[in-house]
Amino acid sequence: MSEISLDITAARSALREMSEETDIQRHRHAARTPDFPVSAAGAGFASHGVRLRDMLTRLHDLGSERLDAVAVTTIAASRQVEVYHVTDEDFGVELGAQA
Repeated sequence: MSEISLDITAARSALREMSEETDIQRHRHAARTPDFPVSAAGAGFASHGVRLRDMLTRLHDLGSERLDAVAVTTIAASRQVEVYHVTDEDFGVELGAQA
């Protein structure tokens, strides 16, 4: 039988750090929304300015979605670490009772 080993304390710590860093990055990202004035594209290029503004907004939105995905994944990983921990402890108690 192969052995699975997980340092629960280290896993919890790493995931907590990931969650905290993700929150920091989400706040930074939200504070820096793109503001591209259509007129910045130059005279006669308003349609290009609109497209640039829309593209920058969409890129920013995608960045937000990616950070949200990291946050959700970190929460899911934290839950799985706890499931592993409880299952491992229960299995240990069960083995101890059989001895």
